[in-house]
Amino acid sequence: MTKRRPGALAIQCVFAALVVATFAAFFATTRLKRSPPVVQELAVRRHFSPNVDGRLDVAPVRFRLRRSDDVTVLIVSRDGEQVATLADDVRLGKGGHRFVWNGRADDDRIAPDGVYYARVVLRHQGRVVTSPRKLFLDTTGPSSIVRYVSPDAITPGVPGAERARVRFTGPTRIAPTLLVYRTNERPGVRPLLVARRAGKRDDPNLSWDGRVGLGRDTRLAPAGNYLMVVRTRDAAGNDGPEGPPRTAAEVRGNPGVVVRYLAAVAPRDRVNAGGVARFAVLAAGRRYRWSVSRVGSSRPQKRGRSSDRTLRVGVPRRSRTGAYLLELTLDEHRYATPFAVQGRGREPVLVVLPVASWIARDPIDSDGDGYSDTLPQSDSVPASRPIAGSGLPGGFETSLVPALEFLDRAKLRYDIASDLDRRFARLLDRHPGVLYAASPRVETTTALGSLRSHMRAGGQLAWLGTGGFVTDARVEKDAFVRVPSPPGANSFGERLRIDPAGGPLSVGANRNGLFENVPSPFGPFASLELAQSVPKGAQRTAAAGPPDQGPAIVSYRMGAGGFTRVGAADFGQSLRADGGLPSSAQIMRNLWNLLRS
Repeated sequence: MTKRRPGALAIQCVFAALVVATFAAFFATTRLKRSPPVVQELAVRRHFSPNVDGRLDVAPVRFRLRRSDDVTVLIVSRDGEQVATLADDVRLGKGGHRFVWNGRADDDRIAPDGVYYARVVLRHQGRVVTSPRKLFLDTTGPSSIVRYVSPDAITPGVPGAERARVRFTGPTRIAPTLLVYRTNERPGVRPLLVARRAGKRDDPNLSWDGRVGLGRDTRLAPAGNYLMVVRTRDAAGNDGPEGPPRTAAEVRGNPGVVVRYLAAVAPRDRVNAGGVARFAVLAAGRRYRWSVSRVGSSRPQKRGRSSDRTLRVGVPRRSRTGAYLLELTLDEHRYATPFAVQGRGREPVLVVLPVASWIARDPIDSDGDGYSDTLPQSDSVPASRPIAGSGLPGGFETSLVPALEFLDRAKLRYDIASDLDRRFARLLDRHPGVLYAASPRVETTTALGSLRSHMRAGGQLAWLGTGGFVTDARVEKDAFVRVPSPPGANSFGERLRIDPAGGPLSVGANRNGLFENVPSPFGPFASLELAQSVPKGAQRTAAAGPPDQGPAIVSYRMGAGGFTRVGAADFGQSLRADGGLPSSAQIMRNLWNLLRS
Protein backbone atom coordinates (compact mmCIF):
# COMPACT_ATOMS: atom_id res chain seq x y z
CA MET A 1 0.00 0.00 0.00
CA THR A 2 1.39 3.38 -1.11
CA LYS A 3 1.75 5.90 1.63
CA ARG A 4 0.41 9.46 0.68
CA ARG A 5 2.55 12.45 1.72
CA PRO A 6 0.89 15.15 3.85
CA GLY A 7 2.01 17.95 1.45
CA ALA A 8 0.32 16.38 -1.53
CA LEU A 9 -2.92 16.07 0.41
CA ALA A 10 -2.85 19.78 1.27
CA ILE A 11 -2.30 20.75 -2.37
CA GLN A 12 -5.25 18.68 -3.48
CA CYS A 13 -7.45 20.35 -0.87
CA VAL A 14 -6.46 23.84 -2.01
CA PHE A 15 -7.08 22.96 -5.65
CA ALA A 16 -10.51 21.61 -4.83
CA ALA A 17 -11.37 24.80 -2.92
CA LEU A 18 -10.32 26.97 -5.92
CA VAL A 19 -12.50 24.95 -8.25
CA VAL A 20 -15.47 25.37 -5.96
CA ALA A 21 -14.84 29.15 -5.64
CA THR A 22 -14.53 29.56 -9.39
CA PHE A 23 -17.83 27.84 -10.02
CA ALA A 24 -19.46 29.94 -7.31
CA ALA A 25 -18.14 33.16 -8.84
CA PHE A 26 -19.30 32.07 -12.28
CA PHE A 27 -22.82 31.42 -11.08
CA ALA A 28 -22.86 34.67 -9.10
CA THR A 29 -21.70 36.67 -12.12
CA THR A 30 -24.26 35.00 -14.33
CA ARG A 31 -26.97 35.88 -11.82
CA LEU A 32 -25.82 39.55 -11.74
CA LYS A 33 -25.77 39.79 -15.51
CA ARG A 34 -29.27 38.43 -15.76
CA SER A 35 -30.61 40.66 -13.00
CA PRO A 36 -31.61 44.27 -13.80
CA PRO A 37 -28.77 46.82 -13.15
CA VAL A 38 -28.96 48.66 -9.88
CA VAL A 39 -28.25 51.95 -11.74
CA GLN A 40 -30.24 52.28 -14.93
CA GLU A 41 -30.10 54.74 -17.85
CA LEU A 42 -26.91 56.48 -16.67
CA ALA A 43 -26.51 59.21 -19.30
CA VAL A 44 -24.43 62.38 -19.70
CA ARG A 45 -24.33 65.19 -22.23
CA ARG A 46 -21.55 64.44 -24.68
CA HIS A 47 -20.18 68.01 -25.12
CA PHE A 48 -20.42 71.18 -23.06
CA SER A 49 -18.52 74.43 -22.51
CA PRO A 50 -18.71 76.12 -19.08
CA ASN A 51 -17.91 79.59 -20.43
CA VAL A 52 -21.15 81.27 -19.31
CA ASP A 53 -22.23 82.21 -22.83
CA GLY A 54 -25.71 80.77 -22.38
CA ARG A 55 -25.12 77.74 -24.63
CA LEU A 56 -24.39 74.27 -23.20
CA ASP A 57 -22.82 75.80 -20.09
CA VAL A 58 -23.52 72.76 -17.90
CA ALA A 59 -23.48 68.96 -18.26
CA PRO A 60 -26.56 67.12 -16.91
CA VAL A 61 -26.04 63.65 -15.40
CA ARG A 62 -29.19 61.46 -15.37
CA PHE A 63 -29.81 57.97 -13.99
CA ARG A 64 -32.50 55.76 -12.37
CA LEU A 65 -32.23 53.67 -9.20
CA ARG A 66 -33.98 50.32 -8.69
CA ARG A 67 -34.20 51.00 -4.97
CA SER A 68 -33.18 53.69 -2.53
CA ASP A 69 -29.62 53.99 -1.28
CA ASP A 70 -27.04 56.45 -0.01
CA VAL A 71 -25.50 57.73 -3.24
CA THR A 72 -22.32 59.62 -4.20
CA VAL A 73 -22.15 61.13 -7.70
CA LEU A 74 -18.70 61.97 -9.03
CA ILE A 75 -17.01 63.30 -12.14
CA VAL A 76 -13.78 61.44 -12.83
CA SER A 77 -10.97 61.91 -15.33
CA ARG A 78 -9.95 59.52 -18.06
CA ASP A 79 -7.54 57.94 -15.55
CA GLY A 80 -10.30 57.46 -12.99
CA GLU A 81 -9.17 60.25 -10.67
CA GLN A 82 -11.92 62.15 -8.83
CA VAL A 83 -12.40 65.67 -10.25
CA ALA A 84 -15.75 66.94 -8.94
CA THR A 85 -18.38 65.81 -6.42
CA LEU A 86 -21.97 66.40 -7.47
CA ALA A 87 -23.52 64.52 -4.50
CA ASP A 88 -21.84 63.14 -1.39
CA ASP A 89 -23.55 60.22 0.39
CA VAL A 90 -27.02 61.59 -0.30
CA ARG A 91 -30.08 59.44 0.36
CA LEU A 92 -31.90 58.93 -2.95
CA GLY A 93 -35.10 57.03 -3.53
CA LYS A 94 -36.15 54.68 -6.25
CA GLY A 95 -36.66 56.28 -9.69
CA GLY A 96 -35.05 58.96 -11.85
CA HIS A 97 -32.51 61.54 -10.64
CA ARG A 98 -30.68 64.44 -12.28
CA PHE A 99 -27.53 66.27 -11.29
CA VAL A 100 -25.67 69.03 -13.08
CA TRP A 101 -21.94 69.61 -13.43
CA ASN A 102 -20.99 73.24 -13.99
CA GLY A 103 -17.48 72.36 -15.11
CA ARG A 104 -15.83 73.28 -11.83
CA ALA A 105 -13.56 70.91 -9.93
CA ASP A 106 -13.70 70.35 -6.16
CA ASP A 107 -11.25 73.28 -5.72
CA ASP A 108 -13.87 75.54 -7.42
CA ARG A 109 -11.69 76.12 -10.47
CA ILE A 110 -12.84 75.33 -14.01
CA ALA A 111 -11.54 71.90 -14.93
CA PRO A 112 -9.20 71.78 -17.91
CA ASP A 113 -10.53 70.84 -21.32
CA GLY A 114 -10.58 67.09 -21.76
CA VAL A 115 -12.52 63.81 -21.46
CA TYR A 116 -14.45 62.98 -18.28
CA TYR A 117 -16.91 60.33 -17.00
CA ALA A 118 -19.82 60.33 -14.55
CA ARG A 119 -19.58 57.81 -11.71
CA VAL A 120 -22.36 56.69 -9.29
CA VAL A 121 -21.45 54.98 -5.99
CA LEU A 122 -24.13 53.05 -4.00
CA ARG A 123 -22.90 52.68 -0.40
CA HIS A 124 -25.27 50.03 0.93
CA GLN A 125 -25.25 47.89 -2.19
CA GLY A 126 -21.50 48.20 -2.55
CA ARG A 127 -21.77 49.03 -6.23
CA VAL A 128 -19.85 51.53 -8.41
CA VAL A 129 -21.16 52.35 -11.89
CA THR A 130 -19.25 54.53 -14.40
CA SER A 131 -20.89 55.98 -17.48
CA PRO A 132 -19.72 54.28 -20.67
CA ARG A 133 -20.22 57.49 -22.61
CA LYS A 134 -17.47 60.11 -22.64
CA LEU A 135 -18.13 63.66 -21.48
CA PHE A 136 -16.12 66.28 -23.38
CA LEU A 137 -15.40 69.56 -21.60
CA ASP A 138 -14.42 72.00 -24.34
CA THR A 139 -14.02 75.76 -23.94
CA THR A 140 -11.93 76.32 -27.08
CA GLY A 141 -13.68 77.72 -30.12
CA PRO A 142 -13.44 75.89 -33.45
CA SER A 143 -10.61 76.84 -35.77
CA SER A 144 -12.15 76.78 -39.21
CA ILE A 145 -9.68 77.22 -42.05
CA VAL A 146 -10.44 79.00 -45.32
CA ARG A 147 -8.78 76.73 -47.84
CA TYR A 148 -9.12 79.03 -50.82
CA VAL A 149 -10.91 82.08 -52.20
CA SER A 150 -11.59 82.06 -55.92
CA PRO A 151 -10.81 84.16 -57.84
CA ASP A 152 -7.95 85.93 -56.03
CA ALA A 153 -9.11 89.34 -57.30
CA ILE A 154 -12.66 90.59 -57.91
CA THR A 155 -14.30 93.70 -59.36
CA PRO A 156 -17.51 94.42 -57.42
CA GLY A 157 -20.45 95.51 -59.53
CA VAL A 158 -19.23 93.85 -62.71
CA PRO A 159 -21.25 90.72 -63.63
CA GLY A 160 -19.05 87.65 -63.68
CA ALA A 161 -16.20 89.36 -61.83
CA GLU A 162 -17.83 90.59 -58.62
CA ARG A 163 -18.19 87.44 -56.51
CA ALA A 164 -15.59 85.64 -54.40
CA ARG A 165 -16.24 81.96 -53.68
CA VAL A 166 -15.00 80.71 -50.30
CA ARG A 167 -14.40 77.11 -49.28
CA PHE A 168 -13.48 76.19 -45.71
CA THR A 169 -12.98 73.23 -43.40
CA GLY A 170 -14.65 73.19 -40.00
CA PRO A 171 -17.92 72.21 -38.27
CA THR A 172 -21.08 72.83 -40.30
CA ARG A 173 -23.82 71.36 -38.06
CA ILE A 174 -24.82 74.99 -37.42
CA ALA A 175 -24.97 77.37 -40.40
CA PRO A 176 -21.58 79.17 -40.62
CA THR A 177 -21.10 82.92 -40.95
CA LEU A 178 -18.66 84.57 -43.34
CA LEU A 179 -16.89 87.60 -41.85
CA VAL A 180 -15.09 89.92 -44.28
CA TYR A 181 -12.27 92.11 -42.96
CA ARG A 182 -10.39 94.87 -44.70
CA THR A 183 -6.76 94.65 -43.72
CA ASN A 184 -5.06 97.94 -42.90
CA GLU A 185 -1.61 98.55 -44.30
CA ARG A 186 -0.39 100.41 -41.22
CA PRO A 187 1.48 98.15 -38.77
CA GLY A 188 -0.28 97.57 -35.46
CA VAL A 189 -3.78 98.46 -36.71
CA ARG A 190 -6.20 95.53 -36.57
CA PRO A 191 -8.29 94.61 -39.63
CA LEU A 192 -11.73 96.21 -39.85
CA LEU A 193 -14.91 94.09 -40.10
CA VAL A 194 -16.78 95.40 -43.16
CA ALA A 195 -19.25 92.66 -44.16
CA ARG A 196 -21.08 89.62 -42.79
CA ARG A 197 -22.75 86.88 -44.85
CA ALA A 198 -24.74 83.83 -43.68
CA GLY A 199 -23.97 80.35 -44.96
CA LYS A 200 -25.97 77.14 -45.05
CA ARG A 201 -25.92 74.22 -42.67
CA ASP A 202 -23.79 71.25 -43.78
CA ASP A 203 -22.31 73.34 -46.61
CA PRO A 204 -18.58 74.22 -46.56
CA ASN A 205 -19.01 76.82 -49.33
CA LEU A 206 -19.84 80.51 -48.94
CA SER A 207 -19.56 83.58 -51.14
CA TRP A 208 -19.06 87.32 -50.91
CA ASP A 209 -20.68 89.69 -53.39
CA GLY A 210 -18.03 92.39 -53.05
CA ARG A 211 -20.24 94.75 -51.06
CA VAL A 212 -19.52 96.16 -47.61
CA GLY A 213 -21.78 97.38 -44.82
CA LEU A 214 -23.07 95.68 -41.68
CA GLY A 215 -26.63 97.01 -41.89
CA ARG A 216 -29.22 97.15 -44.60
CA ASP A 217 -27.35 99.80 -46.59
CA THR A 218 -24.42 98.32 -48.47
CA ARG A 219 -22.03 99.71 -51.05
CA LEU A 220 -19.33 98.45 -53.35
CA ALA A 221 -16.14 97.60 -51.46
CA PRO A 222 -13.24 100.04 -51.89
CA ALA A 223 -10.15 98.74 -53.67
CA GLY A 224 -7.73 96.97 -51.34
CA ASN A 225 -6.91 93.74 -49.53
CA TYR A 226 -9.61 91.69 -47.79
CA LEU A 227 -9.46 88.68 -45.49
CA MET A 228 -12.19 86.05 -45.08
CA VAL A 229 -12.95 84.45 -41.71
CA VAL A 230 -15.61 81.73 -41.33
CA ARG A 231 -17.19 81.67 -37.87
CA THR A 232 -18.68 78.31 -36.92
CA ARG A 233 -20.06 76.58 -33.80
CA ASP A 234 -18.78 73.27 -32.44
CA ALA A 235 -20.67 70.52 -30.63
CA ALA A 236 -19.94 72.15 -27.25
CA GLY A 237 -21.56 75.42 -28.31
CA ASN A 238 -18.33 77.38 -28.79
CA ASP A 239 -18.25 79.96 -31.55
CA GLY A 240 -15.00 80.62 -33.32
CA PRO A 241 -12.77 82.02 -34.38
CA GLU A 242 -13.35 85.25 -32.47
CA GLY A 243 -11.67 87.42 -35.07
CA PRO A 244 -9.06 87.54 -37.84
CA PRO A 245 -5.43 86.52 -37.42
CA ARG A 246 -3.47 89.39 -35.91
CA THR A 247 -0.56 89.06 -38.35
CA ALA A 248 0.15 87.34 -41.63
CA ALA A 249 2.33 84.82 -39.77
CA GLU A 250 -0.79 83.51 -37.95
CA VAL A 251 -2.79 82.91 -41.13
CA ARG A 252 -3.69 79.33 -42.01
CA GLY A 253 -5.01 78.48 -45.43
CA ASN A 254 -5.61 81.09 -48.15
CA PRO A 255 -8.32 83.50 -46.94
CA GLY A 256 -7.35 86.59 -48.96
CA VAL A 257 -8.94 88.36 -51.90
CA VAL A 258 -8.05 91.64 -53.63
CA VAL A 259 -10.70 94.14 -54.72
CA ARG A 260 -9.54 95.88 -57.87
CA TYR A 261 -11.40 98.17 -60.26
CA LEU A 262 -8.70 99.53 -62.50
CA ALA A 263 -4.95 98.92 -62.78
CA ALA A 264 -2.12 98.69 -65.27
CA VAL A 265 1.40 97.32 -65.51
CA ALA A 266 3.81 99.73 -67.21
CA PRO A 267 6.80 98.67 -69.36
CA ARG A 268 10.02 98.18 -67.37
CA ASP A 269 12.30 99.25 -70.20
CA ARG A 270 12.39 102.89 -71.15
CA VAL A 271 10.46 103.75 -74.30
CA ASN A 272 12.29 105.73 -76.96
CA ALA A 273 10.55 108.67 -78.56
CA GLY A 274 8.90 107.41 -81.72
CA GLY A 275 8.43 103.94 -80.24
CA VAL A 276 5.43 102.12 -78.78
CA ALA A 277 4.66 101.74 -75.07
CA ARG A 278 2.75 98.58 -74.13
CA PHE A 279 0.67 98.37 -70.97
CA ALA A 280 -1.22 95.45 -69.45
CA VAL A 281 -4.56 96.96 -68.38
CA LEU A 282 -6.82 95.30 -65.79
CA ALA A 283 -10.34 96.69 -66.22
CA ALA A 284 -12.52 93.53 -66.07
CA GLY A 285 -13.24 93.81 -69.80
CA ARG A 286 -14.84 97.26 -69.52
CA ARG A 287 -14.18 100.25 -71.75
CA TYR A 288 -11.90 102.88 -70.22
CA ARG A 289 -10.46 106.27 -71.14
CA TRP A 290 -6.70 106.78 -71.22
CA SER A 291 -4.23 109.62 -71.61
CA VAL A 292 -0.43 109.98 -71.57
CA SER A 293 1.34 113.07 -70.25
CA ARG A 294 4.83 114.07 -69.14
CA VAL A 295 5.39 114.67 -65.42
CA GLY A 296 5.46 118.44 -64.99
CA SER A 297 3.09 119.09 -67.89
CA SER A 298 -0.64 119.67 -67.50
CA ARG A 299 -1.49 118.80 -71.12
CA PRO A 300 -1.79 115.19 -72.29
CA GLN A 301 0.28 114.19 -75.30
CA LYS A 302 -2.20 111.56 -76.39
CA ARG A 303 -5.59 110.27 -75.30
CA GLY A 304 -8.24 107.81 -76.32
CA ARG A 305 -10.68 105.07 -75.37
CA SER A 306 -10.15 101.33 -75.32
CA SER A 307 -11.21 98.03 -73.80
CA ASP A 308 -8.00 96.21 -74.77
CA ARG A 309 -6.16 94.22 -72.13
CA THR A 310 -2.89 95.19 -73.85
CA LEU A 311 -2.90 98.90 -74.57
CA ARG A 312 -0.40 100.08 -77.19
CA VAL A 313 0.44 103.79 -77.16
CA GLY A 314 2.68 105.36 -79.76
CA VAL A 315 5.11 107.89 -78.25
CA PRO A 316 5.58 110.97 -80.51
CA ARG A 317 9.04 111.41 -82.03
CA ARG A 318 9.42 114.91 -80.57
CA SER A 319 8.72 113.76 -76.98
CA ARG A 320 11.09 115.13 -74.36
CA THR A 321 13.01 112.87 -72.02
CA GLY A 322 11.29 112.39 -68.68
CA ALA A 323 8.94 110.41 -66.50
CA TYR A 324 5.52 109.99 -68.09
CA LEU A 325 2.16 108.91 -66.72
CA LEU A 326 -0.45 106.66 -68.27
CA GLU A 327 -3.71 107.81 -66.67
CA LEU A 328 -6.83 105.62 -66.82
CA THR A 329 -10.43 106.62 -66.06
CA LEU A 330 -13.45 104.35 -65.68
CA ASP A 331 -16.59 105.73 -64.05
CA GLU A 332 -15.40 107.24 -60.75
CA HIS A 333 -12.16 105.24 -60.69
CA ARG A 334 -8.81 106.83 -61.53
CA TYR A 335 -5.46 105.13 -61.96
CA ALA A 336 -2.02 106.33 -63.08
CA THR A 337 1.23 104.47 -63.60
CA PRO A 338 4.65 106.00 -64.41
CA PHE A 339 7.09 104.95 -67.12
CA ALA A 340 10.28 106.32 -68.65
CA VAL A 341 10.54 107.98 -72.06
CA GLN A 342 13.91 108.76 -73.64
CA GLY A 343 13.95 111.64 -76.11
CA ARG A 344 16.52 112.50 -78.72
CA GLY A 345 20.16 113.18 -77.89
CA ARG A 346 22.33 112.00 -75.02
CA GLU A 347 23.14 113.74 -71.73
CA PRO A 348 25.89 112.97 -69.15
CA VAL A 349 23.54 112.26 -66.21
CA LEU A 350 21.21 109.28 -66.11
CA VAL A 351 18.10 109.73 -63.91
CA VAL A 352 16.84 106.38 -62.65
CA LEU A 353 13.27 105.54 -61.68
CA PRO A 354 13.32 103.11 -58.70
CA VAL A 355 10.73 100.78 -60.20
CA ALA A 356 12.03 97.73 -58.30
CA SER A 357 11.37 99.54 -55.03
CA TRP A 358 7.93 100.70 -56.15
CA ILE A 359 6.84 97.15 -56.99
CA ALA A 360 8.54 95.36 -54.08
CA ARG A 361 7.12 97.74 -51.47
CA ASP A 362 3.64 97.95 -52.96
CA PRO A 363 1.00 97.10 -50.30
CA ILE A 364 -0.95 94.43 -52.17
CA ASP A 365 -1.75 90.85 -51.21
CA SER A 366 -0.01 88.51 -53.63
CA ASP A 367 0.01 85.17 -51.78
CA GLY A 368 -3.65 84.95 -50.71
CA ASP A 369 -3.19 85.43 -46.95
CA GLY A 370 -5.22 88.67 -46.87
CA TYR A 371 -2.28 90.86 -45.84
CA SER A 372 -0.06 92.99 -48.05
CA ASP A 373 3.21 91.47 -49.21
CA THR A 374 6.16 93.83 -49.22
CA LEU A 375 9.91 93.58 -48.95
CA PRO A 376 11.57 93.28 -46.51
CA GLN A 377 8.59 92.10 -44.39
CA SER A 378 7.98 89.22 -46.80
CA ASP A 379 10.62 86.86 -48.13
CA SER A 380 9.52 87.31 -51.74
CA VAL A 381 6.97 89.19 -53.84
CA PRO A 382 5.99 88.97 -57.54
CA ALA A 383 8.03 91.25 -59.78
CA SER A 384 5.33 91.96 -62.37
CA ARG A 385 2.32 92.90 -60.26
CA PRO A 386 0.44 96.20 -60.71
CA ILE A 387 0.87 98.96 -58.17
CA ALA A 388 -2.17 99.09 -55.88
CA GLY A 389 -4.51 101.96 -55.09
CA SER A 390 -4.30 104.94 -57.42
CA GLY A 391 -1.19 103.48 -59.05
CA LEU A 392 1.22 106.20 -57.97
CA PRO A 393 3.93 104.63 -55.78
CA GLY A 394 5.01 105.91 -52.40
CA GLY A 395 7.34 108.91 -52.66
CA PHE A 396 6.39 109.61 -56.26
CA GLU A 397 4.59 112.91 -55.73
CA THR A 398 6.57 114.05 -52.67
CA SER A 399 10.09 113.29 -53.88
CA LEU A 400 10.42 112.35 -57.55
CA VAL A 401 7.96 114.86 -59.05
CA PRO A 402 9.41 117.97 -57.33
CA ALA A 403 12.96 116.81 -58.17
CA LEU A 404 12.15 116.38 -61.87
CA GLU A 405 10.24 119.67 -61.95
CA PHE A 406 13.30 121.39 -60.46
CA LEU A 407 15.56 119.91 -63.15
CA ASP A 408 13.18 121.29 -65.79
CA ARG A 409 13.13 124.76 -64.20
CA ALA A 410 16.92 124.78 -63.87
CA LYS A 411 17.25 123.53 -67.48
CA LEU A 412 19.35 120.59 -66.31
CA ARG A 413 18.91 118.00 -69.06
CA TYR A 414 19.27 114.28 -68.46
CA ASP A 415 18.69 110.79 -69.83
CA ILE A 416 16.32 108.44 -68.05
CA ALA A 417 15.83 104.72 -67.37
CA SER A 418 14.19 102.27 -65.00
CA ASP A 419 16.40 100.24 -62.66
CA LEU A 420 14.65 97.16 -64.10
CA ASP A 421 15.60 98.08 -67.66
CA ARG A 422 17.23 95.10 -69.37
CA ARG A 423 19.92 97.47 -70.70
CA PHE A 424 20.67 99.00 -67.30
CA ALA A 425 24.36 97.98 -67.15
CA ARG A 426 25.04 99.26 -70.68
CA LEU A 427 23.25 102.52 -69.93
CA LEU A 428 25.46 103.10 -66.90
CA ASP A 429 28.57 102.75 -69.07
CA ARG A 430 27.40 105.71 -71.18
CA HIS A 431 26.92 108.12 -68.28
CA PRO A 432 29.45 109.44 -65.74
CA GLY A 433 26.68 110.29 -63.24
CA VAL A 434 23.59 108.43 -62.00
CA LEU A 435 20.81 110.04 -59.94
CA TYR A 436 17.92 108.27 -58.23
CA ALA A 437 15.45 111.15 -57.86
CA ALA A 438 13.45 109.10 -55.34
CA SER A 439 14.86 106.82 -52.66
CA PRO A 440 15.52 103.24 -53.96
CA ARG A 441 14.60 101.39 -50.77
CA VAL A 442 14.77 98.02 -52.54
CA GLU A 443 17.29 97.28 -55.26
CA THR A 444 18.17 94.13 -57.16
CA THR A 445 21.54 92.48 -56.75
CA THR A 446 21.98 92.74 -60.53
CA ALA A 447 21.53 96.51 -60.50
CA LEU A 448 23.75 96.85 -57.41
CA GLY A 449 26.52 94.94 -59.13
CA SER A 450 26.29 97.29 -62.12
CA LEU A 451 26.36 100.36 -59.84
CA ARG A 452 29.45 99.12 -58.00
CA SER A 453 31.21 98.50 -61.30
CA HIS A 454 30.15 101.96 -62.42
CA MET A 455 31.75 103.58 -59.34
CA ARG A 456 34.94 101.52 -59.63
CA ALA A 457 35.28 102.82 -63.17
CA GLY A 458 35.05 106.41 -61.95
CA GLY A 459 31.31 107.00 -62.06
CA GLN A 460 29.28 108.97 -59.52
CA LEU A 461 26.03 107.78 -57.89
CA ALA A 462 23.55 109.89 -55.90
CA TRP A 463 20.09 109.46 -54.45
CA LEU A 464 17.57 111.70 -52.70
CA GLY A 465 15.67 110.77 -49.54
CA THR A 466 16.01 108.39 -46.63
CA GLY A 467 16.05 104.59 -46.65
CA GLY A 468 17.91 104.20 -49.92
CA PHE A 469 19.50 100.82 -50.72
CA VAL A 470 18.55 99.23 -47.38
CA THR A 471 17.03 96.03 -48.87
CA ASP A 472 18.74 93.85 -51.45
CA ALA A 473 16.76 91.44 -53.58
CA ARG A 474 17.60 88.96 -56.29
CA VAL A 475 15.21 88.20 -59.14
CA GLU A 476 14.12 84.56 -59.39
CA LYS A 477 11.38 83.36 -61.72
CA ASP A 478 9.78 86.81 -61.97
CA ALA A 479 9.87 87.38 -58.21
CA PHE A 480 11.90 89.60 -55.91
CA VAL A 481 13.53 87.44 -53.24
CA ARG A 482 14.90 89.21 -50.17
CA VAL A 483 18.63 88.84 -49.57
CA PRO A 484 19.62 88.92 -45.87
CA SER A 485 21.72 91.97 -45.03
CA PRO A 486 23.10 93.61 -41.86
CA PRO A 487 20.41 95.71 -40.12
CA GLY A 488 20.95 99.44 -39.93
CA ALA A 489 23.27 99.59 -42.94
CA ASN A 490 22.85 100.29 -46.65
CA SER A 491 24.10 98.18 -49.54
CA PHE A 492 27.42 100.05 -49.64
CA GLY A 493 28.33 99.37 -46.00
CA GLU A 494 27.34 102.70 -44.45
CA ARG A 495 25.81 102.27 -40.96
CA LEU A 496 22.82 104.56 -40.46
CA ARG A 497 20.55 105.97 -37.77
CA ILE A 498 17.20 107.71 -38.25
CA ASP A 499 16.61 110.98 -36.39
CA PRO A 500 12.84 111.62 -36.69
CA ALA A 501 13.12 115.04 -35.03
CA GLY A 502 15.19 116.48 -37.87
CA GLY A 503 16.46 120.04 -37.74
CA PRO A 504 18.97 122.30 -39.50
CA LEU A 505 22.27 120.99 -40.89
CA SER A 506 25.76 122.42 -40.49
CA VAL A 507 28.38 122.00 -43.18
CA GLY A 508 31.51 120.08 -42.25
CA ALA A 509 33.81 118.75 -44.96
CA ASN A 510 33.38 120.16 -48.48
CA ARG A 511 36.28 118.86 -50.55
CA ASN A 512 34.20 118.07 -53.68
CA GLY A 513 32.22 121.34 -53.80
CA LEU A 514 28.86 119.81 -52.83
CA PHE A 515 28.14 122.68 -50.41
CA GLU A 516 29.66 125.50 -52.47
CA ASN A 517 27.67 128.74 -51.88
CA VAL A 518 25.46 126.95 -49.33
CA PRO A 519 25.02 128.83 -46.01
CA SER A 520 25.69 126.99 -42.77
CA PRO A 521 23.51 126.02 -41.06
CA PHE A 522 20.74 125.41 -43.62
CA GLY A 523 17.35 123.71 -43.59
CA PRO A 524 15.61 122.65 -41.43
CA PHE A 525 14.44 119.18 -42.53
CA ALA A 526 11.75 117.02 -40.94
CA SER A 527 13.53 113.68 -40.67
CA LEU A 528 17.18 112.78 -41.17
CA GLU A 529 19.18 109.65 -41.91
CA LEU A 530 22.53 110.03 -40.15
CA ALA A 531 25.73 108.19 -41.03
CA GLN A 532 27.35 106.42 -38.07
CA SER A 533 30.37 105.04 -39.94
CA VAL A 534 32.38 105.38 -43.14
CA PRO A 535 32.04 102.46 -45.59
CA LYS A 536 35.07 100.20 -45.77
CA GLY A 537 37.64 101.53 -48.25
CA ALA A 538 35.84 104.88 -48.64
CA GLN A 539 36.86 108.46 -47.86
CA ARG A 540 34.40 111.13 -46.82
CA THR A 541 34.66 114.14 -49.12
CA ALA A 542 31.64 116.23 -48.07
CA ALA A 543 29.33 116.16 -45.07
CA ALA A 544 26.54 118.18 -43.44
CA GLY A 545 24.44 117.24 -40.44
CA PRO A 546 23.36 118.17 -36.92
CA PRO A 547 26.32 118.96 -34.66
CA ASP A 548 28.02 115.84 -33.22
CA GLN A 549 25.39 113.42 -34.64
CA GLY A 550 26.79 112.29 -37.97
CA PRO A 551 26.14 113.66 -41.46
CA ALA A 552 22.76 113.44 -43.22
CA ILE A 553 23.99 114.75 -46.58
CA VAL A 554 27.33 113.11 -47.33
CA SER A 555 29.65 112.22 -50.22
CA TYR A 556 32.17 109.37 -50.29
CA ARG A 557 35.03 108.62 -52.62
CA MET A 558 35.18 104.88 -53.40
CA GLY A 559 37.93 103.85 -55.80
CA ALA A 560 37.90 106.13 -58.83
CA GLY A 561 34.28 107.16 -58.25
CA GLY A 562 31.91 107.50 -55.30
CA PHE A 563 28.39 108.18 -54.11
CA THR A 564 26.38 110.96 -52.49
CA ARG A 565 23.46 110.35 -50.16
CA VAL A 566 21.02 113.21 -49.54
CA GLY A 567 19.51 111.73 -46.38
CA ALA A 568 16.68 114.16 -45.66
CA ALA A 569 13.16 112.73 -45.97
CA ASP A 570 11.63 115.96 -47.27
CA PHE A 571 14.51 117.10 -49.47
CA GLY A 572 12.42 116.61 -52.60
CA GLN A 573 9.64 118.83 -51.25
CA SER A 574 12.24 121.47 -50.35
CA LEU A 575 12.93 121.81 -54.11
CA ARG A 576 9.40 122.94 -54.97
CA ALA A 577 9.00 126.25 -56.75
CA ASP A 578 6.56 127.51 -54.11
CA GLY A 579 8.01 127.46 -50.61
CA GLY A 580 11.22 125.61 -51.41
CA LEU A 581 14.60 126.19 -49.78
CA PRO A 582 17.24 128.14 -51.75
CA SER A 583 19.93 126.06 -50.02
CA SER A 584 18.39 122.84 -51.37
CA ALA A 585 18.30 124.26 -54.89
CA GLN A 586 21.98 125.21 -54.62
CA ILE A 587 22.92 121.73 -53.35
CA MET A 588 21.11 120.19 -56.34
CA ARG A 589 23.04 122.39 -58.78
CA ASN A 590 26.32 121.50 -57.10
CA LEU A 591 25.38 117.82 -57.09
CA TRP A 592 24.57 118.03 -60.79
CA ASN A 593 28.02 119.43 -61.53
CA LEU A 594 29.54 116.59 -59.51
CA LEU A 595 27.55 113.98 -61.46
CA ARG A 596 28.46 115.50 -64.84
CA SER A 597 32.18 115.60 -64.17
